[in-house]
Amino acid sequence: MAAEPNETAQVNEIQKEYTRIDKDWLSLHYKISIGMVLFALAVECIMGIILVNSDMLHTTVYRFIFKFILVPSGVNGLCAVIDYMVVKSERFSQTAKIYTVSIINTVICFSLFTAHSAFTVTYYI
Repeated sequence: MAAEPNETAQVNEIQKEYTRIDKDWLSLHYKISIGMVLFALAVECIMGIILVNSDMLHTTVYRFIFKFILVPSGVNGLCAVIDYMVVKSERFSQTAKIYTVSIINTVICFSLFTAHSAFTVTYYI
């Protein structure tokens, strides 16, 4: 029993709408990941300036910069580059792009959490 042409057209329209929603979601999630990386870098730099100029720093300035700014920002920057390459690539399916962006977002959050576990206020990032 074959589907009527009208039913097939409706199914195609529904599939097109799902594809559009997936693309919109992917774009939003990608932009949130990039925004989170940039915002975290800004917060790390501002906190670094405040801590270096106060008496709360209990380590050397170079070690602080390496441990709390360069390493997390480097990991997050690498994640952002991978994110960009996957999203803009034609080699990956839409499903692979969605999963990759979600996993990379999780890695970014984990990186921020582990690097800044001493600073409870950064959990809000």
